[in-house]
Amino acid sequence: MRSGAARLTRYPWLAPPGGTQAAADAVAPPAIVAQVPRVTLSPAEAARALGVSVGTLRSWERQGCGPPSFVAPGGRLRLYPVALLAQWAAEQAGRGDSDGDRVKRS
Repeated sequence: MRSGAARLTRYPWLAPPGGTQAAADAVAPPAIVAQVPRVTLSPAEAARALGVSVGTLRSWERQGCGPPSFVAPGGRLRLYPVALLAQWAAEQAGRGDSDGDRVKRS
């Protein structure tokens, strides 16, 4: 079992300034995290929101015509900002193309 000092060092959000271990144990990080609105979506969530498969989303990305996204630090996960995804989807819907072509990003 880890000591209280190690826990406070590893999880600094648990230690209020000048607080004790008992005060740190009373803090509930999950409750705080639950209140923060989602600003990005994973590829699976973005694909579901757009009504396409993850493979289609990846194909659009390779072609440079998909919704705006970025690779998270560490390079393992592509994320889609919710606001930009909604804006991109509205632009695509406004085009009215029936052949499924997408506009290349500039």
